Amino acid sequence: LDAYWNDVYVRPYVRCGPFIVGVVVGYLLNYLTQDRKGNRVEIPKKWVMLGWCTSTVLGLYSVFGLYEYARTGDISEQWRALYVVAGRNAYALAVGWVAFACATGNGGQ
Repeated sequence: LDAYWNDVYVRPYVRCGPFIVGVVVGYLLNYLTQDRKGNRVEIPKKWVMLGWCTSTVLGLYSVFGLYEYARTGDISEQWRALYVVAGRNAYALAVGWVAFACATGNGGQ
C-alpha cells in the first residue's frame, strides 16, 4: 500500500488528465455561452445522444471496472493496467459531459 501511495497516488501527473478535462469543459462553457443571453447551446440531437451514451459507458466502466477484483480478489494484468491508465480519465470525461450538457441546456427536459 505504501508503494502505491508513493508511486501512484501522490504523483501530480497521475491526476493531470482529470484536471485537463475540467479546464477544457470550463473553457468550452465560457467560450460557447459568452455571447448569448441564456446558456442554451444548440447541438444536433445525434451528438447529444452520443455524448450521453458515451458518458454512461465511461461512468459505468470507472465505477464497476474493478467489480471482479472486489468479488474474487483476482484480476488480470491487462485489465488492471487498463483500469489504472483510464479509470480516472473515464470518470472525469463522464462527469465533464454531464456538467457541459446540463449547463448548455442539453441535459434533458
